[in-house]
This record gives sequence, structure tokens and C-alpha cells, in this order.
Amino acid sequence: MDDRWKLIEQAFSAKGLQPSDLFAPPATDDEIGLVASTTGLPIPAEVESFFRIHNGQRLAGPGVLFGIELLSTSRVIQNWQTWESIVDHGLNEDLADSMSSQPPGVIKPLYVNLKWLPLTHDQGGNHIGLDFDPGPDGVVGQVIAFGRDEDEKKLIANSFTDFLDMIVEELTTIDWTLDSTNGWIIKDPQRGDLHYHEWPRTATQS
Repeated sequence: MDDRWKLIEQAFSAKGLQPSDLFAPPATDDEIGLVASTTGLPIPAEVESFFRIHNGQRLAGPGVLFGIELLSTSRVIQNWQTWESIVDHGLNEDLADSMSSQPPGVIKPLYVNLKWLPLTHDQGGNHIGLDFDPGPDGVVGQVIAFGRDEDEKKLIANSFTDFLDMIVEELTTIDWTLDSTNGWIIKDPQRGDLHYHEWPRTATQS
């Protein structure tokens, strides 16, 4: 995990940005433990290691993952609790016909599932996170996109480490710049103005 974080930091340093200005200090054992005790979900060792180096980004809002916020442990809990507050509202039943999985069968076609642990936030109610309750063709711990606007739940990576490797590759191969007003602006003709959650699909189709 140290090596992956170093590569991420180097990518920002290469753009003249100080990683210490962008990323928070390490999470404590208590902060990580509170995520597990609040959500009732197991925190994989590689995710713990990730938080023990940097506890997300320093400020909430548009951020370090191409415009989406990398959540701290406290923000993980906050966003998970937002979903917890609506789990009994009958939305899974009401919206059952609207939900789907891409690829089919990999993610349970639900609107809300408290076994989905958010790790990012796009400031619109959508997340990339860990799936501890996959569909019949999925795997526990897979990384998915889900949220308010994500009627089609998307597989992003088969594991958290695969997700980080994807981020490292994107940070080091895509021509991107920082707009201090609007967040991260990506210069990539293939993807244009696509939301970051759509990127894996365009990469697969290319």
C-alpha cells in the first residue's frame, strides 16, 4: 500500500501540487475501528492500510479523484448513515424495476444496500465503494459505483487494490489539470465530459 500511495503522491507532485496540502494525516486505530463498529462491515486489511497512510483528502467537496471526493473515515460514516436513514422507506420495492447491474448479475439491483460502503462522493449522492453483498456473479469486496443517480450499478474493479492500480494508471497516463474553481478538469478526448463513474465503461469499449 505504501508503494501505491507513493505513486499517487508523485503524480500530484509532478503537477506542482503538494500532497500534504491535498491529503489528510493518517487515520488512527480508533477512527478506523469506528467505521467497522458503526456500519457492522468488515474493513479489509488493504483498506485499513490505505487509511493508515492518509485519511482521505483534507477538505470535503470536489477533489482528488478527478473531481470526486476521497472520503475520510468520518465522511465514510456520514455518507453511510445517510443511506441508513432511508433504508426503511420502501425504496428498494418502489424502484425495483428501475435498478440494474452492469455487468448483469454482478451487483444486486437495489437502490440502497447497507452492505455497500462508500469510499468516495461526487457531491450529488453518488459513490464508489466496497460491495460486501454482491450478486450471484460478483465477489465480496468488489468495488462498485452506486448512489442516487446510479440506477445501473456499475462494477469498477474486482478488488480495492485493483481500484487503486486503476487510479495510479489514470493519474500517470491522462493529461489532466486543476481548475481551482471547478475542481479537476480532465483533458482526455475519448472521455470528454463524462462523469468519472462512466470511465471504466468507455475504457472497456475502446
